[in-house]
Amino acid sequence: MYLSIPRRTGGRLNEILRIKLNQFYWDKGYVRLYASKTENERDIPLWNCIRDVVNRRIREGLTDDVLLFPRAKTATFDNAIARACRKAAKLAKLKYGQADGFTAHSLRHTFITDLMEKTGNDAGTVMKYSGHKTLESFSIYLHPTERGRILATQAMESVGLLLGGFEGQEGKEGQLGLNTESAKSLQTQEVAV
Repeated sequence: MYLSIPRRTGGRLNEILRIKLNQFYWDKGYVRLYASKTENERDIPLWNCIRDVVNRRIREGLTDDVLLFPRAKTATFDNAIARACRKAAKLAKLKYGQADGFTAHSLRHTFITDLMEKTGNDAGTVMKYSGHKTLESFSIYLHPTERGRILATQAMESVGLLLGGFEGQEGKEGQLGLNTESAKSLQTQEVAV
C-alpha cells in the first residue's frame, strides 16, 4: 500500500512517506506534495486510486492526527520500506538496485512514462505533476514503451503510404484522397533545405 501512492502520484518516496493529512484538499480535489529535492510544491489531482488508498488507511485506523503514515516518525522506517521494495522485487523476479533495475524511485519513472503516454505526450502537464522545471531534468524520466514503439511504427507507415501514393501514380483519381494533378505537382516541386 505504501508503494501504490508514489506510483499513483509520481511523488518521491520521502515526499509520500512523510505526507500529512492536511495536504489532502478533499473539497478541491487535489493533494499538495512538498518536493524535498527541488523545494517546489505541486498539486496532484486526487484521482480515485489515491482517494481509495488514503480513505482505506483512515478507515482502518492506520493514520494518526497528523501523518498518513505515522510509522514514518521512526528512524528505521525508510529501511523498512527499502526491505519491502527488495522483497517485492524478488517476488516479481526483478533485479533490485540502481545499478540493476527496479528501486522505489522506479515508481516515479513509471508514473511519468505512463502519464506521458496517456496524455499524448503532453510534457507541460506531466512536468507540472512531476514537479520538473526543465526538460533536461525531466528527460531522464522518459522511457520508450512497447505502445510508443507501435504508435511510432504506425505513424511512419502512414507517412510511407502517403508518400508512396505519389510515386508512379498513373492518374488514378481518388487514390489516397489525391487527384493526379496535385500528386504530379508535388512530384515536380523542388524544395530548398
